[in-house]
Amino acid sequence: MNLTRNVGIGPSRTVQVRVDGQNRLNRQHWRNANTSPTSTNFGKVTTVTQNFMRFITFGVKLNF
Repeated sequence: MNLTRNVGIGPSRTVQVRVDGQNRLNRQHWRNANTSPTSTNFGKVTTVTQNFMRFITFGVKLNF
C-alpha cells in the first residue's frame, strides 16, 4: 500500500512525497494447542508460526 503526493514548487519543478507500507494486511498464524496433559498450559495456544513484521518507508523525490 502506498500514498503519493506531488507538490509543485516552481514552473517546472515538483516534489513527490511518498509513504509505502509493506505487509499491512498480514495476520498471525497460530501453532497447534498444547496437548501435554501434565502441562499447566494444556489446551492453550502460546506460539506464532510465521510472524512477519510490517514496514513503513518514507521517501521524497525532487523532479526538475
